[in-house]
Amino acid sequence: RAATPVSADAGFVQLLRTSRLFRLLGVALLCGGALSPVLYFEFTSVLDAATQGPGGEQQLLDLYSQFRGWLNVAMLASQLWLSAWLYGRIGLPLSMALWPTAYVLGFAWLGLDFVLVAAMTSFGAASVAEGGIGDTAARVLYNLFPDGARAQASGLLEGPVYRLGGMLGNGFVLIALGLGGAAWVGWAAIPVALLWLAASLVLWRAYPGLLLRAAAEHGLAGAGIDRATLLDPATLRSLAASLMDPDPRVARASVDLVVDGEPIRVVRLLADAVERAPKSNRPLLVETLHRLVEGSKPGSARSEEATQAMARALLARPPLPAEERADLLRSYARLTAGEDVPASTALESRALLDRLLGDREAPVRLAAIAELHRRGAPPPGLPDLDRTLADALGASDALLRRAARKELRAMLLAGAPDDAWAQRLHLLARHLESRADRAETAEALREVARQRGEDVHLITKEALRYKADHDPRVRGALLCVAGYAGLAEEGPRLVSALGARSSEEAEGAREGLVALGADAAVPLLVGLEFGGPRQREAVLSVLRDLEVDSPTLDSLRAKQLTAIQEATLQRAVIDDLPGGPPCLLRRRLDERISEGLGALLDLLSVLHEDPRLAELERRLRRSPSGREHDLLIEGIEALLGRAEREAVVPLLESGPWPARGVAAAQVLGRSGPGHLEALSELRHSPDATLRRIAETISLEDSDAIGDPGQMPSTMDIAVRLQDVAAFDRLNTQQLMAIAECVQEQTVAEGERIYTTGDEGQSLYFVLAGEVALRRGGLVLETVQPGSFFGELSMLDGAARSADAIATQTTQLLRLDRDDLLPLLEEAPGLAIGLAQFLSSRVRRLEDRLEDAVSRHSEVARE
Repeated sequence: RAATPVSADAGFVQLLRTSRLFRLLGVALLCGGALSPVLYFEFTSVLDAATQGPGGEQQLLDLYSQFRGWLNVAMLASQLWLSAWLYGRIGLPLSMALWPTAYVLGFAWLGLDFVLVAAMTSFGAASVAEGGIGDTAARVLYNLFPDGARAQASGLLEGPVYRLGGMLGNGFVLIALGLGGAAWVGWAAIPVALLWLAASLVLWRAYPGLLLRAAAEHGLAGAGIDRATLLDPATLRSLAASLMDPDPRVARASVDLVVDGEPIRVVRLLADAVERAPKSNRPLLVETLHRLVEGSKPGSARSEEATQAMARALLARPPLPAEERADLLRSYARLTAGEDVPASTALESRALLDRLLGDREAPVRLAAIAELHRRGAPPPGLPDLDRTLADALGASDALLRRAARKELRAMLLAGAPDDAWAQRLHLLARHLESRADRAETAEALREVARQRGEDVHLITKEALRYKADHDPRVRGALLCVAGYAGLAEEGPRLVSALGARSSEEAEGAREGLVALGADAAVPLLVGLEFGGPRQREAVLSVLRDLEVDSPTLDSLRAKQLTAIQEATLQRAVIDDLPGGPPCLLRRRLDERISEGLGALLDLLSVLHEDPRLAELERRLRRSPSGREHDLLIEGIEALLGRAEREAVVPLLESGPWPARGVAAAQVLGRSGPGHLEALSELRHSPDATLRRIAETISLEDSDAIGDPGQMPSTMDIAVRLQDVAAFDRLNTQQLMAIAECVQEQTVAEGERIYTTGDEGQSLYFVLAGEVALRRGGLVLETVQPGSFFGELSMLDGAARSADAIATQTTQLLRLDRDDLLPLLEEAPGLAIGLAQFLSSRVRRLEDRLEDAVSRHSEVARE
């Protein structure tokens, strides 16, 4: 540049290649053509070299600004319209291939004619291909890799490889310019761009397998794009072989994937697979085809190839199993019905239906009868389809009953909610009385509820009689029906079921709450406050998916703030009540304030659509007071608005209860209540545990726990359990749950509680007295009041390994294995506490063993 004057055109070309085009060389060479920002040459130095003469610099800037403006418009249009159109027509991989194709053509043009028009056009095409098409496709393809590989690839490519590639690319540009001139850069880059293009074509060939593996391993929910967009026609054709794979996991993943494609293509694909697939795959393919066609308009997904393949499968020898043929016949009939179906197809369909009226299998005959009724040509002697279906539901043949349910479901999904529709809905709901078919009937009702919403309220009374059924599939399906029917009074039950151990019940409750909409907001907030960790996570997930307007959420937020302030005021008032049950009351109020703050922050995270608030709340709940606690509060403060900060942050900070009570009273605009008034308020609290504790407190004798000579009450037991190290992670509700399960036992001095070799089914807690654990003549441990024993055999079911003998009159509480194991499942803190207690006991025994060995060694030396 110093030796030769540079024109404005050549300078602009140099600016373009410096800022975008020629950094492709190193980047493409090192990371397959993925582009990222790299270090640019000094912009001012390019301008100085590019502008000779008056106004040259301004003209160059004006030209570049106009070019960038139109380029941004083109990129926006490609992101909004062109990319989606391309993904659906030629697929993501071939769309990505347009990116290196733009570079190949651009470099070739620049090698042949190194002028401004070539540079601007090449740069514009490459930018649109990258920013409008390639970037989105690349992000989706990243998400198809397994989690570990995805993280490694993205970290490597977006980090050191991009930076190193950018620097090397700029170095290659300078070398090419120094050795042979500007045109050399274009020719030298073409081989690299061709390699990149070849790599993208390899990816295109591998894409169906990659997509299938991703769907099977971790699903496509996080792919960042609509699933249907991933399934272009070529990809669907490539997946056809997977539908017939003998590996059931591959076949299932393929089916789950293709159903989101274009319906006509998917129907054709599935129909062809049904005809040619191995016997093990056919039930899944037929059921999927039936589900896909059932909800569509008659004839809308018709394909001549599909209907011909299905007709051949229906008439094949040996015939398909009865249920598969019945389902296939329904799908065939659905595709060949409708006003737009050609007359020849309708005649062929009618002939096949008439032929199958004489089939030897009752489910197939029923499917043919039902379809002829829908077409207005009922078979002779069967004028009443509803009566025919009712008789089939009462038949002894399980397959015939299932066929009748499927027919009813199809008619309810397709029909209008008139009197006949209501009668069929009641007919299906009454079939819940059949225990053998209850789960499938409940699932059919759920399908109808999903499509018809509140129309199913007609049968909710008779259906919900079975909402406590022993089968979780029934419970989950009927909870879902309650939500779609708009039964707001079932909201608390749905929220409670979110924490169910059965995934079927929990998923049904979740779907029902989302269907319930805004009416679910209040019970969800209650669940957010009082639920366990698993239930809280589920509630928060539902709140994020729920379509609740901001005013409703604001109202809930205000109510929650008021409830926390009231609990704070009550806690400050009872702070000076002495010992006994009041200490349990203080503990429960502390938990209520913490739970309320957690619910409030979770609600704010939903309101602001900022999951960081929920994450900070979880970490705050687990962190002790100290520097980390203060830092978390500062993080929460930074994410809140001014008004929210002023209301929420003081509640998160610790301080003396009297001062916090005064502040709460000022916010509430009331004076602090006295002890009697506060207890009266707590006895009417919506929290059942608070009510129960408050009702046991008498101010005249608030310091007494009970007569030591008598067995304590449930409340007394809970008070004592809270001081046991193994139970210190439990909340008040869990402590009281344990207290309600224990059984009192008094043992006289010298009496054996159990003997070595006995079956261990119970854990014992010492209230008063003392117990010695002996093996032979050796006392292993002496258990004092406030501790427990017998936990090892109770947990592992093995025989007792020592004798337990009372050394004085002893009061015990016995907790049986059948009562403790459910508590361990519901309260992970109890399991952690027991593990810590056992660890400390093992350490003590190790220390004693070490001391004994040391003494033995000293005696031996002497």
